[in-house]
Amino acid sequence: MTTTISSVQPTDRPAVTHLLEKAKLPTADLPADLSHFFKAETEDALAGTVGLELYGKYALLRSLAVDDAYRNLGIGKALYAKAMQYATDEGVSEVFLITDTAEAYFARHGFVKIDRNTVPTEIRQTQQFQGVCPSSATVMRLAPSPKGEL
Repeated sequence: MTTTISSVQPTDRPAVTHLLEKAKLPTADLPADLSHFFKAETEDALAGTVGLELYGKYALLRSLAVDDAYRNLGIGKALYAKAMQYATDEGVSEVFLITDTAEAYFARHGFVKIDRNTVPTEIRQTQQFQGVCPSSATVMRLAPSPKGEL
């Protein structure tokens, strides 16, 4: 099976929304154009997606989901790597995320749990932070390595 990763196009919105809903991830606040979102596709299906919201030197990682039929094939890892490379290319120095189900997964990638009160204003003003995700959700941060890489 061949899987390709590419930018989400406006015509992909229904399939991306459906996949996120199946994964019980928020869709109400999806950006209109999905311009910083990526998809993994097989020959005949959307296998996964990931997105970033960019705010200057900060980014909010969101919507990392892999369809159940394509789990444990490295697709999530590849999507995550694509998003992090994109963030680096865009000059992002810190990436944040909000989760209530995947803290352990992201901890394995270097994210650390942080206090909600320490999050930069740019991220605190996002819809996810303001209410789409519950206030009980875990907020995590990934800072650059000593080499300046995410």
